Amino acid sequence: MKNRRTVQIVILALFVLLGGYTIASGLFEEKEPLPEAGKSVPLFELESLDGTAMDLEQFRGHPVVINFWGTFCEPCVREMPLIQKYYEEYKDDGLVVIGVNLDEPKLRVQKFAEQVGVSFPILLDPGSTIRKRYGVVSYPTTFFIDADGILSSEKIGEMKELDMKSHLSRIMDIPVK
Repeated sequence: MKNRRTVQIVILALFVLLGGYTIASGLFEEKEPLPEAGKSVPLFELESLDGTAMDLEQFRGHPVVINFWGTFCEPCVREMPLIQKYYEEYKDDGLVVIGVNLDEPKLRVQKFAEQVGVSFPILLDPGSTIRKRYGVVSYPTTFFIDADGILSSEKIGEMKELDMKSHLSRIMDIPVK
């Protein structure tokens, strides 16, 4: 009976130590900071719908719009034609638009992109790794990055015409009307 009690105490002590270690390592773990206006955004590489690896670094020197979205998200679906419209209008001026899908099956994303007529790259984020690095918790969320890779602004929620113009004017020389 005494040995059983000793084993129970040892097991309890191990659980307490393991729990303490887990909590402490979470508190003191060096985490990458979330994107913040006026600072560089985290770089990433993801696969596009056509299987090409795309690295955010390759777009340095261009204004970039990163839109985190999903086919299940009504506001995402509603704003996609607007984003496509501005991409078409300003791509010859260097604007890069990247859609980052939130961990949905590739076939579903491809069908959606074809139906809507999306011509900018759609990247797949398996496991939502990049979504987490960018601190995205609401959909859609869009980041506007200047040509130097600095976050200019962020729009959480559905984008309307004036939102798009206003945010783009911060990273490109376009008028807001």
